[in-house]
Amino acid sequence: MLAKLIAGLCCLLGSAWPSTAAAHGFGQRYDLPIPLSFYIWSAGATVALSFIGFAMFLPRQHGRVGPEIEWRPKGPLVGAIVLSARALTVGMLLLIVVAGFFGNQDPIRNIAPVMIWIVGWVGLGVVCLLLGDVWALANPWNTGFAVAESSYRKMRTGATLGLGRPYLEWLGVWPAFLLFVVFAWMELVWSGRNIPAQLATALLAYSGLTWLGMFVFGRQAWLGHGEFFGLVFGIFARFAPLTRPAEGIRARPPAVGLLEDHPLTISMVALVIALLATVTFDGFLETPLWARVDLAVLDWASDSSI
Repeated sequence: MLAKLIAGLCCLLGSAWPSTAAAHGFGQRYDLPIPLSFYIWSAGATVALSFIGFAMFLPRQHGRVGPEIEWRPKGPLVGAIVLSARALTVGMLLLIVVAGFFGNQDPIRNIAPVMIWIVGWVGLGVVCLLLGDVWALANPWNTGFAVAESSYRKMRTGATLGLGRPYLEWLGVWPAFLLFVVFAWMELVWSGRNIPAQLATALLAYSGLTWLGMFVFGRQAWLGHGEFFGLVFGIFARFAPLTRPAEGIRARPPAVGLLEDHPLTISMVALVIALLATVTFDGFLETPLWARVDLAVLDWASDSSI
């Protein structure tokens, strides 16, 4: 115990000791101090052994793995926090659109690129990994359509906003898969990914398509099959040590959510593979090997045009 206490104090003092901070910059390239093949094989082996360890050493009893603690918060404060989170995300969505169209078109001086790619995509993904599926509470498209439904129901008692068409089961989550592939292309290939006005246009197009899907098939049906942010962040949330059951919060061991039984379809498998492939390719773009491939393609294109 004494050795553990001393080690913990050393780690704490080491992290608090002032030192030079290294900032991460856009487009910055870093050459690994080891051969790339060593890094790739080690990373792959780490992931494979982690899953083997989970399968072999986490006991499963009565559908649960490890200790779980459940808390059901109630009261006006909880409702106010949830309402504030939803209002904040809706306000940020409007701010990004307005800034994209009317703000400075320099990507460094406009909030839209940072909010979409850094805060919205990477930041929310990390939050879902740590705190669970917070996107299900704060989804601005869900909030906007829910408010429209409530207003329409007050104007016309008993009426439902939308066409109420049944969602075709054979479609699965293929709409979300296709939208995610388009989003990945925008992130990695699209020349307008850093232009605020074009990002705002794309955001408006996705908003319109999402609300159209909710109008035709119903809000919950489209959230579960076509709104890819909700599906992707839901996958991330299965790694989180917190989960949100009906009107409560449950603490559990990290990554236990991966052992839960969920309906498995080919379209969901395709979405997960596309997500992994996108992250892998994004990392591959920063390697010296890709830089050589890129130069070779440009040289070939210039020689062909001569």
